[in-house]
Amino acid sequence: LRPHQLCFKTLLHLKISISTLYTTVTTAIKTFGYTDSEAAMIADVLLYSELRGKDQGVIKLINPGIPKHENQTEIAWCKPNNTSTQVDGGLHHPVIVMHKAVELCAAQAQQIGMSMTSVINTTSSSGCLGFFAEKLAREGLVAIMVASSTTPMVTVPGGKQKLFGTNPIAYAFPTQENPIVADFATSAISLFGVRQAHLMDKALPENVAVNRDGEATCNPEEAMDGALLTFGQHKGALLSLLVELLAGCLGGAGFPGGPKKSVNSGHFMITIKPDIYMEADHYFRGITSLIDTLKHASVDEKNAFIPGRRGSVRQQEVVASGFIHIDDNLWEKIQTLVA
Repeated sequence: LRPHQLCFKTLLHLKISISTLYTTVTTAIKTFGYTDSEAAMIADVLLYSELRGKDQGVIKLINPGIPKHENQTEIAWCKPNNTSTQVDGGLHHPVIVMHKAVELCAAQAQQIGMSMTSVINTTSSSGCLGFFAEKLAREGLVAIMVASSTTPMVTVPGGKQKLFGTNPIAYAFPTQENPIVADFATSAISLFGVRQAHLMDKALPENVAVNRDGEATCNPEEAMDGALLTFGQHKGALLSLLVELLAGCLGGAGFPGGPKKSVNSGHFMITIKPDIYMEADHYFRGITSLIDTLKHASVDEKNAFIPGRRGSVRQQEVVASGFIHIDDNLWEKIQTLVA
């Protein structure tokens, strides 16, 4: 798409051309000190999220934004062997590190059937893990990944102390059409969902956060001062703990009660080539049959429970229209970065 400086106001949202959004976002990212290629990597992930209607999109540019860490070192491969590698992110932006790590995962899995990769020492979790999981699935690989953060925001059931990050989990499976892609925070709401609600002056849903005294709140400001909850109470907390165990205790990133380090967010990925257990044709026949069963089990086949389908359809519709709706307050703040 060529950049079109098109923008129409509708209620409290602006209708902006996708090319204008991409150009503006890329320019805004570069104001934090990133190179053209780095800004393009980050913009691709933010726009992927925005176009699919997720809250891990361009809101990330706002307060505190995505500043480069002043003590960056070279991204390094540590303890490599045939099936696993630990990637030291050197305090680079996690999206940049994950792009490199995913390339490594794909190469290992294509060659020997599977790969396990730990990513440590990034400034935060990458956000929108589904982008990277889908990238691997489109190369014909199964991907399972988790991300932890050393910026705690989430408490455990009955607690009030911030212990965990929002600790997302993602998986993607290749199919003969679009991949199955799931990407979800183990918190009841994402951190950027809270920030977006605060920016838009909206109340939070019930049962997603507590204030500093451990009392339920729907106030975004009180939630940021207090703590978020896990979804599904103890079940979500168990999954959030699993992320800490994989990315932290096993993978080498920071975790609650671990070695004190100001920044050491991490990711843990498992990548599998489908023909490791059976012929690829057998795998694809099986997953097609499963998807058909899910479709037939739904009252409305169009809205069948197929992870990733809704976001993919929305992305295709937005791209086809050439425009997307952005909150006017958010757009104004992004504009100040590029002014």
